[in-house]
Amino acid sequence: MIRPSSDTVSGTMHGRDFVAILIAIYDAATRELAVANAGMPDPQIVGRGAISVRGPRYPAGIKRDLAYERFTVRLAPGDRVVFFSDGLPEATINGEPVGYERLQKEVDKAADLDSLIASLDAQGGSHDDDWTAVMLTIPARLQPPAAGAASTSRT
Repeated sequence: MIRPSSDTVSGTMHGRDFVAILIAIYDAATRELAVANAGMPDPQIVGRGAISVRGPRYPAGIKRDLAYERFTVRLAPGDRVVFFSDGLPEATINGEPVGYERLQKEVDKAADLDSLIASLDAQGGSHDDDWTAVMLTIPARLQPPAAGAASTSRT
């Protein structure tokens, strides 16, 4: 999933330049989430912990010909997965980094991304780096197609 991008980037980057990439592909039919990670923090499943990809995790551009592995996890109805940049766990509160363990606790308490960010802000979290986050929410039940939505069938 990542290797072609990494090989392309490693041929164009100079010195200590690199690119962190996380690719996640969700299959709604099977509720499977495939994740490949090149230098990003592990995504967090609310209430279940991190999705840790095994194998090399170097950011793209560090080494050529790396075989990045992907990890697939089956999600349950109602699951929420939070993807985030390193700015959140590296933010400091009272001079101490938030860290991944504390961030997981904050993610587990948060109803949504706005409440996660508001909680970290209320605790005095520093904004020395970006705070970027995306939440994938798995519907609690399958939604019927919207009226007028295109569909195909085979007979």
